[in-house]
Amino acid sequence: TLSAMLMAIRDYARRLDELVPQPIFMHEDRLLRVIVGAAEKKLGDDTSLEVQEWRRPASGGVRALLTFNSGLEERQVRTPGGAQTIIVEEEQQWEAVANAWGHLVSLEEKGSKRLTQVK
Repeated sequence: TLSAMLMAIRDYARRLDELVPQPIFMHEDRLLRVIVGAAEKKLGDDTSLEVQEWRRPASGGVRALLTFNSGLEERQVRTPGGAQTIIVEEEQQWEAVANAWGHLVSLEEKGSKRLTQVK
C-alpha cells in the first residue's frame, strides 16, 4: 500500500506539472516583457522602451537597463553660416529593478538625455 500511495502522489505531481504553468521567474523572456510593460506604464502610454542589457541578481529578480528613443524630429541649429535644420533622435536610459515576480521595485533615470544627429 505504501508503494501504491507513492505512485499515486508521483502521478498527481506529474499531472500538476502539465496543467499548471511554471512561475514567471522561470521564463526570463516573459519576465522581461512584464517588467518593460510596467516601466512603460509608469512613464506614460507614449513611451516605448527597449532592453539594452539585463542581469539576474542573487535575489532572483532582474536589474535591466532600458532605453527610450523619442523618434526622429527636426531641430534648428545655429551655425556660422546661419541656421540649419538637422534631424535628431533623443535617447534616455532608465534602470529598472524588479523582484522575481516582475513587480517593479525601482525605476531610475540614468545619465542625461542624449541627442544623436541622424541626418
